Amino acid sequence: DYEAAGAVVRAGRDWLPHACLDWFAVEDFVRLRDPNNGFSVVWTTPDAPLMELQDINTHKWLSALPIHNGRVYSYFMNNYWHTNYKAAQEGRFVFRYSITSGANICNAAAAHFARPWSPQVEESLAQLVAVNNPHVQVMALKRADDGRGYVLRLREMDGTHGDATVTIGALGHRTASAAPANGIEWSCARENELRSTIEDGKLRVHLHPYQIATWRVVPEE
Repeated sequence: DYEAAGAVVRAGRDWLPHACLDWFAVEDFVRLRDPNNGFSVVWTTPDAPLMELQDINTHKWLSALPIHNGRVYSYFMNNYWHTNYKAAQEGRFVFRYSITSGANICNAAAAHFARPWSPQVEESLAQLVAVNNPHVQVMALKRADDGRGYVLRLREMDGTHGDATVTIGALGHRTASAAPANGIEWSCARENELRSTIEDGKLRVHLHPYQIATWRVVPEE
């Protein structure tokens, strides 16, 4: 499986009919996993987000791609889109890759491996916003487009129900209110099922499996 556009895609199972199977875009990681014992290999490619699976399939226009091996090919240069582009490029290029392995590497752990930060940067980020549940990822914290408070977006990574406490240091650790919002930052009745409370200036939330949820948070005056 591999991460793309805020979701983990199961190769060979989650593709839409007639989708392009020649190459795929990767956001954070690709994971190879033994279904018998759960042992996993996680591979990341921050500089070359295209890959091919099983074989080099460029311009084969495949109608099916059964997954029967663990071959992953990095597609780090693409000169097939020739309209208005030069079909060649000179110079020195550096492409970074990382690989790790272990038993039952979950989505959250794989995503964390794919985005390594120095201890200093990790500490600085935690001072801005931190969540105490290892399966919950902070996707965004930004000022609301209309200037009224801030927008916080969380994502449950590993398919579990879970509670999480969010400390927003960027707001002085004091959150006055939090209202569910949709993807374009509007209050939405459908989102009111999101369970959240404010306790001691911290936001406490409950997330469903693989849920992406958004709140508008307002700091204390």
